[in-house]
Amino acid sequence: MNARNRKIEYACDMVESNFWVHIGLLRNQRALLTKTGKRWGIKKNPCANAAWILIMLALADLPSIEQRWRQSEAYAEAEGFDLSRYLDGM
Repeated sequence: MNARNRKIEYACDMVESNFWVHIGLLRNQRALLTKTGKRWGIKKNPCANAAWILIMLALADLPSIEQRWRQSEAYAEAEGFDLSRYLDGM
């Protein structure tokens, strides 16, 4: 892996963090998260902070998120969509 592919960002609650998650994103996913973070006015590590905010929001109402995901997944399967390729081309 060359230096260009090793862009690392972090976002956390420095006071209470005791568990870290390392995730790999496709370039288009990273670009989408970075763009979202910048739209939200995040200047430092926009990709990581946008991801952190989205994860925190999802966990805040997990049962509701799970129900909506299952509904979306069922609809996508019925229509023949492949959710694993949803962000391709964005």
